[in-house]
Amino acid sequence: AHDAGAIAGTWVLNIQADKVHGDALFARTFGLDEAECAAGLPLEAAVSAIHPIDRPQVEAAINRALETGGTYRARYRVTDANGTQRWIQANGKVDLGADGVPLRFPGVLIDVTDLVEAQAARDKTTAILETFIDAVPGVVYAKGLDGRMMLANRGTLNLFGKPLEEVIDKTDIEFLACPEQAKIIMDNDQRIMSRG
Repeated sequence: AHDAGAIAGTWVLNIQADKVHGDALFARTFGLDEAECAAGLPLEAAVSAIHPIDRPQVEAAINRALETGGTYRARYRVTDANGTQRWIQANGKVDLGADGVPLRFPGVLIDVTDLVEAQAARDKTTAILETFIDAVPGVVYAKGLDGRMMLANRGTLNLFGKPLEEVIDKTDIEFLACPEQAKIIMDNDQRIMSRG
């Protein structure tokens, strides 16, 4: 995975010495000096390369892993050696000694910039669509192939007399007052879907 470019760096924290040893990819991803990363630098120096907004949650995740000897996962932004902001998914695990004292903390960095940007674009499009649908004066809704309500505008909610949380991700049988009516609607939906 490292050689194929799926990995944006690896590190090992010597907990007792407070030294993070990172490979060349780690150094470039964090915009740090390769020789310093290879020799080992204090954890604070590596963490200081993380975007200030993301730093508190990363520090909290690191501290939790160090306290429990457990796994570590964090997603955050860094500015790489080229000055480009990247989104990183960091995964690691604290190794404990026989006495339960944390010794090593190895981990891997995965560049998830494309994924984060795609999710942000999807969320923006979804927000625009939801605003548009909610502004339509009539009844607008969408159901999944399983008959569960995926979206419903204000007109739909007024028709059902239910708040959004009682309708979304539910079938007609779960939110309509009359089970017989719900069954007729669901059967009709299935007939329509089965014919494309």
